[in-house]
Amino acid sequence: MKRRAFITLLGGAAVTWPLAARAQQPAMPVIGLLGGVSAGLWALLAPAGAGAQLNASPLRLGYVWLGESGSVSDALAGLLKGLQDLDYVDGKNLKLDKYYANGSEQQLNALLAEIVQKGKTDVLVSVGTIVTRAVKKATTTTPVVSFTGDPISAGVVTSIAHPGGNITGFTVSAGPEIGEKWVELLHEAFPKISRVAVLWDSANPYSIALVARVEEAAARLNLTLFSHGLREPSDFAAAFDAIRSEKAEALVTDTDPLTAANTTEIAGFAINSKLPGVFGRDMIEAGGLMSYGASIFDVHRNGASYVDKIAKGANPGDLPIQQPIKFELVVNLKTAKALGLDVPASVLARADEVIE
Repeated sequence: MKRRAFITLLGGAAVTWPLAARAQQPAMPVIGLLGGVSAGLWALLAPAGAGAQLNASPLRLGYVWLGESGSVSDALAGLLKGLQDLDYVDGKNLKLDKYYANGSEQQLNALLAEIVQKGKTDVLVSVGTIVTRAVKKATTTTPVVSFTGDPISAGVVTSIAHPGGNITGFTVSAGPEIGEKWVELLHEAFPKISRVAVLWDSANPYSIALVARVEEAAARLNLTLFSHGLREPSDFAAAFDAIRSEKAEALVTDTDPLTAANTTEIAGFAINSKLPGVFGRDMIEAGGLMSYGASIFDVHRNGASYVDKIAKGANPGDLPIQQPIKFELVVNLKTAKALGLDVPASVLARADEVIE
């Protein structure tokens, strides 16, 4: 049950961005989307007949995802819904191109090289720190709307207010310090827990910074922390075995493409091992107990506004990085029942959504 309305993210200023390389082509820009959502989902979001005649020629939407073909994400569903709200309609003023990296950074880089070489993309939308860093290396001229955890620590931009260059975008959390909030929430809900495991992507700069804050919070609360850095999906089995042997009593995971692509496995492990935890929202849908953070769907839906601004001439370097100002606490009482746990009334009272 939704208990509070989402507060719309602040918009940015728009200034002219020259696209001289496309001067001989139609005014409608081509947008490359890096993340993951199925073409079928887009068809549902933009049914035939919806929207207005925004431009005369179709906008090409390139779709690149670190995961496998067919994977779906709340992030990209939100972005596509935002584009639909701005009257971008598949089959009319939009054409979707799909690319899948199948979990391989090498394949991701090859796909980006192909996209840049073709030269048909006027705007890239990059989802995730790893993808955005790869985009930054691939092009310094194509305008980019990015979605990352912390673009400063990742080296994507040097300023939130004035990103400069060809990259702007949105952060999907309050920064690495959100890790402290997760541990504090877990401790508040279950104060008897003393042994906590954390799963994180050791290749992601944002995850490294986030886990450092998790470690700080655990030390302050006198919790024993077991840290498991992962590089690929095959690492999960060994991490799960280690967590069992460590007799961990709770679990925390970062919000990252690697963990997001394995939500079912992580949530299933937590339930089977009787581990309460704090996760990303995608994990809640898979059976996780609690999540705290920005609404991924809404942040990305608002991100469509920057795509539209750049398509109409705004300079991405002058559009400030937008940070979420609304955070949601979600509690899954079905999972609490399966774990045999009672979530304190104080936590439930603050929840924006309770799954019963």
